[in-house]
Amino acid sequence: RCARATSARSRPSPAHPTDLAAEMSDRFALGDFTGALRAAELLRGQDPKDVEATQVATVSRDRLARLGGLEAVLDLKVAGAEVRWLGLDHRAGFLLSCVDGTTTVEEIVDVSGMPKHEALRLLAALLDGGAVTRIG
Repeated sequence: RCARATSARSRPSPAHPTDLAAEMSDRFALGDFTGALRAAELLRGQDPKDVEATQVATVSRDRLARLGGLEAVLDLKVAGAEVRWLGLDHRAGFLLSCVDGTTTVEEIVDVSGMPKHEALRLLAALLDGGAVTRIG
């Protein structure tokens, strides 16, 4: 009987829709568009009319598509001397130093040592800010 009670307590409880909605919102706010999209699609599977999940899915898909996928190649759009005026933090500056017109987004993310969602968020911000451009 004790073993049964212990195993029942050790099993994780099923995720509630509100927990999934909070996870979606948190991931989206942090720029984790891959995680936000995954949570939004799960919510839409439960309720196809969920307006917030639909909006998050749409925006997340758009943000991820702007980079062109992990096989996309980025190139610098600003001259070397202009980089200092971008006001980049050290992480964005490091990512920018990896952009050379031949290295893929996936290779940049791998070399960065950052969590994937953080590196992708920063690359998307560099793209939005006009520091880099997608080739092809």
